[in-house]
Amino acid sequence: MIVVPSISSPLVEVIPSLIDSQSLVTEMTLSVDESAGADIVVRVIGTIGDSDVPVLAETLGEAAERGRALILDLSSVAGVAAGVHSVLDATAIRLGRWNQQLAVVLSPALQQSGIDLVPERVEVRRSTTESVIAPTADTR
Repeated sequence: MIVVPSISSPLVEVIPSLIDSQSLVTEMTLSVDESAGADIVVRVIGTIGDSDVPVLAETLGEAAERGRALILDLSSVAGVAAGVHSVLDATAIRLGRWNQQLAVVLSPALQQSGIDLVPERVEVRRSTTESVIAPTADTR
């Protein structure tokens, strides 16, 4: 009996897991700090491109379900895709279920760009530890 290896192509293509960050080439890095009793801090480094918006939305959505205040630290972000505004608005609405708020720390590049990134219902802070610099609009 002679065994001959198959010459047909495989039926399934193996794609690396999204959890394995070493195998992905990305311009955005996310980290989440859920210290007990404190606000949840999501830090983003790099540039948030169109392909990164769904990942950011999922991360903020999961963090919002914890029922604690959430701070998005964009102090190390050079640029953002247009979809980020909608993600921030949706996250702020979701946090409202628990009477919590979303706060954002902007990088100097984002502050100077003049883009309409932050919805009115989101607080803007100087840092993750400083007080609010732009009050939230009354959304009644």
